[in-house]
Amino acid sequence: MAGSRGTQLKRILRTEFMKPHRISLFIVCLHFTFVLALPLAAQSNIDTSGVKFTCLLWDELPMDELYYKEGESYEPIEFRKGKRSKEYSLRNTSVFELFVPVVNEDGQGYFKLIGTSPLVEGTAQILFIMVPLERQPDMLLSILALDDSIDGFPPGTFRFANFTGSELLVKVRDEVTQLAAGKVTVADSQSSEDGGLVPVALGSLEGELLHFTRIYAHARTREIVFILKSKNPRKKFDFKFVPQNMPQPKKLAE
Repeated sequence: MAGSRGTQLKRILRTEFMKPHRISLFIVCLHFTFVLALPLAAQSNIDTSGVKFTCLLWDELPMDELYYKEGESYEPIEFRKGKRSKEYSLRNTSVFELFVPVVNEDGQGYFKLIGTSPLVEGTAQILFIMVPLERQPDMLLSILALDDSIDGFPPGTFRFANFTGSELLVKVRDEVTQLAAGKVTVADSQSSEDGGLVPVALGSLEGELLHFTRIYAHARTREIVFILKSKNPRKKFDFKFVPQNMPQPKKLAE
């Protein structure tokens, strides 16, 4: 039943997406440095010899200073709003923790834990997305860990992260993927070395077209697309894009 239902949804969705009177088009062409994503995984097989990581925060940092713990020391992290931080190292741990420096009533300084996240299994390259939490005095930041490796997110693909609170169908060219709320998926952009705009559509599980756009892609670019519920009552979604141009592979000497 699940297979036939999925086939029916895809057929309905493809039909709905082909109706020109239901398509509102906007074009997104971005060429910035960026990251990638995969779902969080179980932590049983993590290689604790070390990982490299970067951090991303869309809004202003809600505190003056932020540190992560590396071994027994606390190292500062520098943020750039809407862009990845520089690369940092993390060794001999399966947990990423963030701290702020505070002073207690006796005038003694210490580091207070304000956010934590498990690492991602099977990768040595991680992106941590920071989301400030409202009305959470103890944990000020929510942290989403994403696979930032070439294997997990290869060039020539999109990775969609669904933060709308609802399940969606995502169509890239002719391929349709079901994307649960709070989940992440990857889709092949099927782009060449010439690059170009790729049709991307979002639909409900009932086959209703919710949004249509075109996103620039290239055989050597990869782009994470955050799908957010819009705060504008006239729009269904807002989007945040984090693209990255990947270097051309070096040829072996003959």
